[in-house]
Amino acid sequence: MLRSSDDSAAENFWNRSGGDDIITRVVARYGLNSTTVPYDGHWWNTMSTAGDLARYYDMLMSGSGGLPQEQANSILANLAQSTAIGIDGYPQRFGIPDGLYAEPVAVKQGWMCCWDGGNWMHLSTGVIGTDRRFVMVIGSMQPTDDTTARKTITDAVRMMFPGGRI
Repeated sequence: MLRSSDDSAAENFWNRSGGDDIITRVVARYGLNSTTVPYDGHWWNTMSTAGDLARYYDMLMSGSGGLPQEQANSILANLAQSTAIGIDGYPQRFGIPDGLYAEPVAVKQGWMCCWDGGNWMHLSTGVIGTDRRFVMVIGSMQPTDDTTARKTITDAVRMMFPGGRI
């Protein structure tokens, strides 16, 4: 699920671990003030913000969210091995991985089509650097095709960090 965006694995985890209660527990543990359970009980409709996602990563790495360091390290190690293509066949190198190509990254990508009449939503989140010093969260929503939307979010990262480095 963490490496290759496996929806079946995510669904299995969601169902086994309490569904909406997962979000409620994480929100409470990390103090995520703008993250809400999905309106329809489907994990993919969980709502959050860039600020909450950055806070989550920061607290995950520092241990201040309460997750033991061994488990946090396991999460980050899996994110560092993200695949170029998800289990569903969708490219997942957009944003941080392709934009910061000269840095080691541990990322989790997200995408969904057809918000508000056809907008593509893309998220690229993760930690950057050999010491995992930097947290980055970038998102976009565009009324365009998926290829253009992926290119836009990658180009935004490249514009901020020419040469693929922080």
